[in-house]
Amino acid sequence: MYEWLLFAHLLGVAVLLAGLGVHVVSVERLRQAPSVNDLRVLQASARYGERLVFIGAGLLVTAGLTLAARFWSFRDGWIATSIGLVVAQGVAGSILGRRMERLRGALESAPDGAPTADLTVLARDSVLHASSRISVAIIVEILFLMSVKPAF
Repeated sequence: MYEWLLFAHLLGVAVLLAGLGVHVVSVERLRQAPSVNDLRVLQASARYGERLVFIGAGLLVTAGLTLAARFWSFRDGWIATSIGLVVAQGVAGSILGRRMERLRGALESAPDGAPTADLTVLARDSVLHASSRISVAIIVEILFLMSVKPAF
């Protein structure tokens, strides 16, 4: 049973990282998009990455919590810290999602051609880009904890 749960947990990690990669690259490229059509393509790509993140996170968390409950302990510092970081990741993702929804809404009614000043502001939103980078940092921290399992 342990091997199957570990496999599911690692598969969740792989899917989450694939989705995060697509999402982060798409969000970062929003800054230089020369046209509304390019913004639409990048926004759609980011949304696809977001879906992969949700699928991977669901698998990762379900298998991870089961592993912790059956084979480890929630009192282990690395597990408790990782759970806290998963919650922080959810907060960062929520902020990112709201900002992307604003951009998505603005793109629905935007005419083709060069982006308007309002669209450019939304695509270059510093909070959007900061929360994307924070998500990457949180995932790196979680990977460190899962790999090294430091004693706190």
